[in-house]
Amino acid sequence: MVGEPFFEEFGPTGEVQLVTSTLVDFGPALIGDRIERKLVVRNDGRGSFRVDSVEEGGVYDPAFRYQFEPFALDVGERKELVFYFEPSAPGDREAELTLLVSDGSIDELSVQLKGRAVEGGCLLSPEDALSLGSVALGTSFTKQLRIRNTSNLDWDVTVGEISSELDPGAFKFSNFEPGDYTVAANGELLVSIEFTPTHLGEHKAFLHIPAPSMCQPSIMELGGIGVDSVLECEPRVLATDPETGAERWVCRLDFGFVNPNSEAVASTRFRNLGNTDISITGFELSQPPGKGEPFGLETTEESFVVPAGGGEVELSLSFAPTLLGLQLGRLYYLSDDAKTGEGEVELMGTGGGPDIEV
Repeated sequence: MVGEPFFEEFGPTGEVQLVTSTLVDFGPALIGDRIERKLVVRNDGRGSFRVDSVEEGGVYDPAFRYQFEPFALDVGERKELVFYFEPSAPGDREAELTLLVSDGSIDELSVQLKGRAVEGGCLLSPEDALSLGSVALGTSFTKQLRIRNTSNLDWDVTVGEISSELDPGAFKFSNFEPGDYTVAANGELLVSIEFTPTHLGEHKAFLHIPAPSMCQPSIMELGGIGVDSVLECEPRVLATDPETGAERWVCRLDFGFVNPNSEAVASTRFRNLGNTDISITGFELSQPPGKGEPFGLETTEESFVVPAGGGEVELSLSFAPTLLGLQLGRLYYLSDDAKTGEGEVELMGTGGGPDIEV
């Protein structure tokens, strides 16, 4: 009595068929990927047999890999063999293997391996680091990392955790869970990251993308800057708060000395350090009591848009005193900034020259 070696193969309706020659088709695979397929050897005879070695046919393609150790199968036993397809160059690939059998009803089992290697593509946008810009304390800003699949084949990506030693908690996912995702052919995966500064100055963290290896960098740097306010006004001076005694920066426009019935024009500048445009509107002048209306706006525009990312807008004002002496006023304004919904510019000018006595 001898053993009868066969491969188990599934038929078109799912039934198991016993064959002595089979095809293992890996289908399309991305270059650099590793696809696994399994094949079962079965003893359907009345005795045992051994598989002593594997013979590679012709010029064997190293894209097909396997691990083999000699084995024996008794009556009814099965053995699972594992094959891998790891292409390093594009194109259709084929290879043949022969399992050499001893003490069986036949001397060999043949396996044909087949696969197609496809060039993959992964683009990260931005490419090197994700900057979330300047964000005011007490507010947050969300930005997306795009992971694009530029190939004609789906592939899986692993989005790991966000790590930071100095700024834990400043960066976190927004409506996104880390883990494994399938990116469709010519599709993309959007990873939303929220930055909430915890202190003034620079913040840094790292997003880990361990797989696939074609997605580089595998560690994406995240950066952001915490500021008091993303909407800045100049010129600025350091002044003492009359209520608390603490020093703070204020926006102050000083026209200097101007002779009565003359006019001086100067500008205040608004700068937007943030990530979104800011609208400024609702301008209202406060004049010095009992000294007429020396301060004026040199524009009829009712609103301005300060562009994001360091954009600036100048607003011209005038000082035309009719009386001598120091005169103080204010320009009030409104904005749609999340933190600085309203603000003011201190106005200062002196009617007459530096040697006047009032």
